[in-house]
Amino acid sequence: MCNFPVYQLSLELIDPSGRQYNSSFNLKLANASRGIIREILVPADTRLFDLHTFIQTVFGWKDFYLHRFSLSDDDFVRLTKGNPSAYLALCGILFRFSASLGFDWYWHSLKNDPGLYRCSTALEGSFFNTRRRMESVDPSCKIHAASDRRHFCRTTELTASENCLIERLTLKEIFIADPENAFHIKTPASVAEWKKNMLDNANACIDRLSRLRDLSPESFYDQCGALEELEDWKASYESLQRIRSNPAAVESRFGLCYEDALKHHCEMFLSCFEQARSITEDYNPRLEPLFQRLIYQYDRGDEWNVLIRFKNAFKYTPYKASDSSVSFSAKPADGAALLAEPSLTGSEYYAPPVIGSRNSSGKILWHDIQGKPAPKRFLTFLDTVGKTLRPLCFRADGVCVMDNIGGVSGFFDFLKTIHGNDPDAARRVRELAELSGWNEKFDPTNVSL
Repeated sequence: MCNFPVYQLSLELIDPSGRQYNSSFNLKLANASRGIIREILVPADTRLFDLHTFIQTVFGWKDFYLHRFSLSDDDFVRLTKGNPSAYLALCGILFRFSASLGFDWYWHSLKNDPGLYRCSTALEGSFFNTRRRMESVDPSCKIHAASDRRHFCRTTELTASENCLIERLTLKEIFIADPENAFHIKTPASVAEWKKNMLDNANACIDRLSRLRDLSPESFYDQCGALEELEDWKASYESLQRIRSNPAAVESRFGLCYEDALKHHCEMFLSCFEQARSITEDYNPRLEPLFQRLIYQYDRGDEWNVLIRFKNAFKYTPYKASDSSVSFSAKPADGAALLAEPSLTGSEYYAPPVIGSRNSSGKILWHDIQGKPAPKRFLTFLDTVGKTLRPLCFRADGVCVMDNIGGVSGFFDFLKTIHGNDPDAARRVRELAELSGWNEKFDPTNVSL
């Protein structure tokens, strides 16, 4: 039994300037029918950070620059109403705390030791990342005073820079699957109800952490200290990665060569990771899904924007153990991973350690949010996602884009040149693009992460 929904999402490249690039001429240049679009299937418990790495791959970027996920402008206003207090109440729960650089984008990570950075990103943005909240648990707690000054002494006017989501959030905490509630995903009747539920969950987390302080003070303060150490570690690690190509700067900043400085950061990380993970995972309120779309932004210079839209969800159907017609033809998958969070319990249900799209009678085992059997063209893709627990691009419209090209307008100028009437210019520009890693024939549906 596959215990998570698989979401079908549409990823569409959009022009932030509001200009439309999908004229028939431009679409022909990009070898696209509707636009530069990727249709993907992704496990619902995928974190935003992992979705970021997949988006980078299927659009052809190299993850050289800053990125972030944000709500649509309408959803951001709907939640905050332009009120800084309403925004701050959601910091550490939905929104990321302001970065020290003055804007809330994430540094790239794919090329630079992704394991460490991925773990730290999954943990950052704790609900208890401010002195105000920690003092609600323990008035003597003074951690993160610097963060408080940075986050609570803000201008009275919210700007687009505040609209940055925490990347430890999972898709099932973001996208509301369906008003019919087919997968028992709670559907708040209104934003007010969603906020009330969120604050109730937050207060419950505060009560649980208060009990931890009373029952095990040493564990409480160790975890708080680990959270602060993780914040300091991440700032130092980002600094190291930004200057890694300059040995003199690394030596001046850290007193070590890059290799030794990296080793030192690995040791620092492991010393606080487990305790920080405990307070982040166990004492953070879980969100109820509320949205149907997100915006992914990449490279503040080129200003790439991808509109992410929820389209459908599929779930694997459990069968009773007495149902002798159940059989599975797929190869064994990792049963422990598939059954990590069972949605049904009891001995009357059979939880097979394999994923197959049909039983022996030919009945389809994947169903969508309306309870209908999944389309036959999706079955192989759904089986693959169910076995690997990794996202998959099953349809791609349009060629891949590239870094350092000037965003949407620059990219289409580039396409006009390589398909233009000047063969010498076309050859020179194409050679430069290919040297930077661009491949016009790259097929995103063949990628494997």
